[in-house]
Amino acid sequence: MALPFPVAVCDGHLAVVAASPSFERLVRIRREPKVRPAGKNLFQLFRNIPNLASQFRDRSDRDPLVLSGDFPRLGRRVFHLFIRAIPCPERTLLLIFQDVTNQTELTRMIEKSRSELLSVFDGIDDPMVMIDRKFRIRRINEAMLKILEGRSYKDFIGKACYWKLHGRKEVCPGCTAFRSFEQGKRTSRTGLLEATPSAGDFSYEITCHPLKDTAGKTTAVAECYRDTTEVRRIEEELYESERARIMEPLAAGIAHEVRNPLAVIRSTAQYWMGEVGENEEIKEGFQSIIQSTEAANHVISDLIDFARPPTVNFERQPLKPILETGLSLIKSRAEMQKVDVTKSIRKNLPPLILDGKRFLQAYMNFLINALDAMPCGGKLTVTAGSNNGHREVEVRIGDTGEGVPEEMISKVFQPFYSTKKEGVGLGLPVAEGIIRSHGGRVCFKSTKGRGTEVKIVLPRNHPDR
Repeated sequence: MALPFPVAVCDGHLAVVAASPSFERLVRIRREPKVRPAGKNLFQLFRNIPNLASQFRDRSDRDPLVLSGDFPRLGRRVFHLFIRAIPCPERTLLLIFQDVTNQTELTRMIEKSRSELLSVFDGIDDPMVMIDRKFRIRRINEAMLKILEGRSYKDFIGKACYWKLHGRKEVCPGCTAFRSFEQGKRTSRTGLLEATPSAGDFSYEITCHPLKDTAGKTTAVAECYRDTTEVRRIEEELYESERARIMEPLAAGIAHEVRNPLAVIRSTAQYWMGEVGENEEIKEGFQSIIQSTEAANHVISDLIDFARPPTVNFERQPLKPILETGLSLIKSRAEMQKVDVTKSIRKNLPPLILDGKRFLQAYMNFLINALDAMPCGGKLTVTAGSNNGHREVEVRIGDTGEGVPEEMISKVFQPFYSTKKEGVGLGLPVAEGIIRSHGGRVCFKSTKGRGTEVKIVLPRNHPDR
């Protein structure tokens, strides 16, 4: 048996009948170098292998036994023992030993590196997920698990990322993972974690890093979410400061230079409308002039409100009557447009520090925008309740209109931007400014063809009062 690997033949009692030289070297006893294994029992030869007898008893015909221990002249080694029955008159077994020490050590090192990498992955402060080509979550770190308020990793592993992270039923528009799979390089965008309980309160820079196999194919991506909420807040403050610096003198100039001529035009039209007698055609013309001056004057008022928010008079008062008033004011228009209005306003809402008149103005603006989105009917939903441990009150206004395209959502609160043909683009910026003056915030969420939801979050106690 001049084989390079240890081989032995045993009888039915596991006594060695024949063995290769490499097997003899494997079991050689240091103090008895001339001792041969022939005739000796296998368990006697491998006294250094713990639980060998139980392994023989529980073995399967296909899986090898694992022999791990100290061997003469070899030191600590690991062998796979393959056992095959030989067709003979008597029960005979062929034993083949394969040295897998190096492979085992390599596997151990790989597993150790994997464990270390996963520890680093879990220890990263930024939320992260690993996503495969089917957009299934393969791994999620502790930071992401905490933000999503998941109980365990099992809640997310194997689930669709667009559902578990963003609450969607299909791949997100502008998905960074999709672009990384297509392009094989890092991609990034700014977005939210819509599936989180307070999705609109935090914005993230979402960056995808491709993970490639040995052939260079991107098999998965590591998606990192870096919190940019504070950066966004600072940018908004800078924007407000710059807006005030530029817009206030501009609005004042417009008010002075345009309103006076408008007043002259209006009064002149009113005078001549009373002088034309019974000529209805001319009267209608003058009436159009008067209505146009009123519309222009209204735009100027909105511009002034946007550039220099009016003085607000805060007092602690209940929110529910204001919400009810707004709904009553749009009731007739909703019925005319066949819009079904549904409300769910909690009775135990805490009183808030508000300027009732200004808040109603902003609230009405959101309601009217919702109705404008459903000219041929739909459903308008208004809900109000406490959140964040009753420290805040949340008002949600949802519609089933056409919605706003993804690329336009970031522009809805910009001045002079409007999706309506007849819109000036100041209503939403003015409303958002009023909510901000109350220490609150507005979150705008919309899906093209599915509708829009505006969330108004108000603090129970105004931070400046």
